[in-house]
Amino acid sequence: MEYATLTKQNQITVPIKVRDKLKLKPSDRLVFYESGETIKVSKLKSLDDFKGLLKDSKIKLNKQMIESAWTERHIINEKKNN
Repeated sequence: MEYATLTKQNQITVPIKVRDKLKLKPSDRLVFYESGETIKVSKLKSLDDFKGLLKDSKIKLNKQMIESAWTERHIINEKKNN
């Protein structure tokens, strides 16, 4: 179990064991979601991981729309797996 302290600016430093386990690097995004009485955190995949996925789509999506949809889907999938 790893611990972090919340600063006066409401920030935390992710413990090194967690950073290593999730393979986190600066600018990576994390997603927090409820699971029963706990809050879970996981790494949000980069949009670059999905580059070209919608290249033949007739619908034009902006970055914010894609990030929002991916975040929502990621949270739903994580809840299903727990």
